[in-house]
Amino acid sequence: MFSKTIGFCAGLCLCIGGVFGLPAARAQETAAKATPPPKVLVMDVEWLKPGKGGGIHQKSESAFIQAAEKAKSPQHYMALQALSGPPRSLFLFSYGSFAALEKERQEEMANTSLSADLDQAFAADGELLSSMARNIFTLRDDIMPESGVAIATMRYMQITRVTVRPGHQGEWEEYLKMLRSNLDKAEPGRHIALYQSAYGWENGGIWLLITPMKSLSEVDETDATATGEGVQAELSSQIGTLQTSCSSAPLKSGTGSNFDLQVMARPEHVGICFTGFLQIPRDGLYTFFLTSDDGSRLFAGKPSMRVQMI
Repeated sequence: MFSKTIGFCAGLCLCIGGVFGLPAARAQETAAKATPPPKVLVMDVEWLKPGKGGGIHQKSESAFIQAAEKAKSPQHYMALQALSGPPRSLFLFSYGSFAALEKERQEEMANTSLSADLDQAFAADGELLSSMARNIFTLRDDIMPESGVAIATMRYMQITRVTVRPGHQGEWEEYLKMLRSNLDKAEPGRHIALYQSAYGWENGGIWLLITPMKSLSEVDETDATATGEGVQAELSSQIGTLQTSCSSAPLKSGTGSNFDLQVMARPEHVGICFTGFLQIPRDGLYTFFLTSDDGSRLFAGKPSMRVQMI
């Protein structure tokens, strides 16, 4: 692995580098083939001095590519340039395991010619930087499954960084599962790779949600969906307990702008479950309640209470 900086980038990033160190035929095959996100993601960030970005930095980075090509290295990485926030570049290295990361590192150190060229490239590149950092993340597809995309065809990545407070990881994971479930219904084509920090300069409770995009028009489409109707309704005829009503396969489903009982096909022997997201405009004390002539329950997050009518 080319031991560049370590770190993280938030917001939109423009892909300025593709797959390096691969023969042209294999690179074209990789571009057309969808691959799942890597199990281990090493993320390097270089924060640039004012006026040292753009072509100046890209020219400096080309020294790393030249060193890899000279050594006929099979290793590859992706380079990104941030479109928002402080000027910085982001480098992504992917591995199938930590053992694969270790093997690449050992091979790099054993190649004295490559190591010398990289040291020289680091020294020159460091003159352009104000800071650098590295984080190592692991894929959490057990929480948010992701089939993958043809990554070499992607032009942008939207990266959301979340820091979870100590003691709240369980709630966060339940939220993620609910988010994935709702996206599968509202935006089935939306790809999100979920990563949790394993090692790094600020490790602990850090999560990344990475969405690759071919065009920024996908942001417009996502915004249009987000500003539309956002309450999911599912109608069920299996009435036994509230729990079985909401867990059975729905007879009918759809979205609405609010909680609307008019979607019920009949007034009796029917159950309806509403799910959605609540935007809290400011900190404060809020009270939520329900009124019904039969059983009803309100949950914030995934229902975890065993409910039975008595």
